[in-house]
Amino acid sequence: MPINVLQLILQQSSLEVASRCVNQVEIDKLLQSLPTLSLTQRILVLLLLEKPKACYVFNLLEREQQTQMFEAMEISEKLWLLEALETDFQDSLNHKNFNS
Repeated sequence: MPINVLQLILQQSSLEVASRCVNQVEIDKLLQSLPTLSLTQRILVLLLLEKPKACYVFNLLEREQQTQMFEAMEISEKLWLLEALETDFQDSLNHKNFNS
């Protein structure tokens, strides 16, 4: 069984170190590794990501996975994610308008 890089990162003693490490993982590796983690670990990985990357990863997940994660989040985590998604959406609208 291959070593899951996310599981190794989550074993870090510092959230700051874990955050730096998880943000260096390529998107395809994140998407490949996330389903092998527990629901709580998947949420933690998402919260450790920088907001733009978290939004990108979350949007690439299947709708069922998104729903499962969102429903399991604490209210403060849901607010963080919704704010990040809203900012990401606004940025994409502004980018489209700028390029029109």
